[in-house]
Amino acid sequence: AEPGTQPAAAEHPAPQPEPEPEATPAPVATLEPEREQDALTGLPNRTRFHEKISAALETCRASGQFAAVMIIDFDLFKLINNALGYAIGDALLRVLASRLTETLRATDAVSRFELKEETSSIFRMGGDEFGILLTELEHAEAIEPIVKRLIEAVTTRIDIAEHEIHLTASIGISQIPADGEEADTLLKNAGVALHYAKCQGRNTYQFYDESLNRTSFRDLIFENDLRHAIEAEAFELHYQPKVDLATGRICGMEALIRWHHPEMGLIHPYEFIPLAEDSGLIVPIGYWVMRAACAQIRTWQQAGYENLRVAINLSAIQFRQQDLLEQIHAILDQSGVPPHALELEITESTIMANLDAAAATMQSLSETGIQIAIDDFGTG
Repeated sequence: AEPGTQPAAAEHPAPQPEPEPEATPAPVATLEPEREQDALTGLPNRTRFHEKISAALETCRASGQFAAVMIIDFDLFKLINNALGYAIGDALLRVLASRLTETLRATDAVSRFELKEETSSIFRMGGDEFGILLTELEHAEAIEPIVKRLIEAVTTRIDIAEHEIHLTASIGISQIPADGEEADTLLKNAGVALHYAKCQGRNTYQFYDESLNRTSFRDLIFENDLRHAIEAEAFELHYQPKVDLATGRICGMEALIRWHHPEMGLIHPYEFIPLAEDSGLIVPIGYWVMRAACAQIRTWQQAGYENLRVAINLSAIQFRQQDLLEQIHAILDQSGVPPHALELEITESTIMANLDAAAATMQSLSETGIQIAIDDFGTG
């Protein structure tokens, strides 16, 4: 609410009896603004967003007009907090709230419910997520140009405390009345659309479609299957040879994981590794690969192939684990494999995400004799 605004009073309020001296006034009036207003940005919060969506549903049913529920999330916002501190992050959120509000106010196609109570269709949902309600749209096609203007507004350079900040944003959109008959359903569907906007490469938007729900359900089942596969160790490694071009001899191997699914058969990593990374399951899978590869190295060494080195891919998430060195040393000790027989492939983008920390980790690995290769060189 705007500073200084007060709820409208009744024109002829009924006389109220004086309270008893010992009576304690109920705290409802003082708690209500806190319940419906975000303290950081001054915007109405998730509770108010839900209420307004419910009101929009009723209006659209009565008028035949359209409305849209949008969730906007700022990609990689956590990096801002980590790199510059939470004070800068909070200041940035206030700037973003202001930009979104100003953009909506300048959009003639947008009108709002109960303008006397609220001067904005934007809501702070928590973290770096904002909710937006577009109402009284004559047709659904009016939504897209507004979304593009919002993305343009928040991705323009922001200067805070001598820091130059460039953000990208992802937006998920559900439409009223097509995508739900209740506020909870519309919010859920906008969240599903937001997820797929991020999957498309970020800094874009996605309208909800029923097929997205089917895909989300399939991914949920797939993730559960993957958890069971980790417990059952339902994986195997294939080994791709590395050949010395000068001699024509095989000088090493790269370990490539495959998943034996009980119904889908052999699944290649490009089908399940992204899901494993999103869910955090990549860490136990990565250590399984390391154990299995070291066991195979030991078998080859006992067969006389002493100088064979095996490379495995180390995910960005696993590379950042605090106990990475401890886990690797334990696996090497258990298998009896010397460190120089193991090569870790790390993508350049993983290293460049935090160069100082990556350099320290790589130095520690190198000092133990483990070989390191940079994967996808030139892309970071």
